[in-house]
Amino acid sequence: PAVHGGPQVHGSVAAVREYYLLRGLQELAFAAPVRVIGYRLGSELVELREALLGDVDFSQAQLRIEYANGLVIWINRHRKEPWTVEAGGERWELPPNGFVAHASRQRFLAYSATINGERADFCRTATYTFLDSRSSQPRSLEGLTTDGSVALLKSEVPGRRDVVMVGARQ
Repeated sequence: PAVHGGPQVHGSVAAVREYYLLRGLQELAFAAPVRVIGYRLGSELVELREALLGDVDFSQAQLRIEYANGLVIWINRHRKEPWTVEAGGERWELPPNGFVAHASRQRFLAYSATINGERADFCRTATYTFLDSRSSQPRSLEGLTTDGSVALLKSEVPGRRDVVMVGARQ
């Protein structure tokens, strides 16, 4: 998105975006042990031993991590290749360095994925919803419309939500 200001403004905007995109994911991931990690080898997900024997490039690994609390994260660390996965009952196109994470019991969803041909970042938790449209033009996703980033937070005022706009005019 178009952001006005010098390097400090750009850095602050990026930090706020990263905070809202990953905070809910970190809370769930740190709350439970990992149950299974699968590494993509061809069209299959394999355990670490097979990945090592299959010569998986771990610097560009495509993996699925399942936690004991039901959180499942799909990560595409590949530098060039997109990866289509099934997660939470939906198909997701993960661009290079993209991910999708969901936990049904907690009604949690987070992603950095290709949606309608363009990348977007989203996170829905029990306490906030965040969208980075990655566009300077208004874009509607997940019931939110913005030309930058927006976070909707539970407010201290009953029946209200607080809105945080970052690098956005709308």
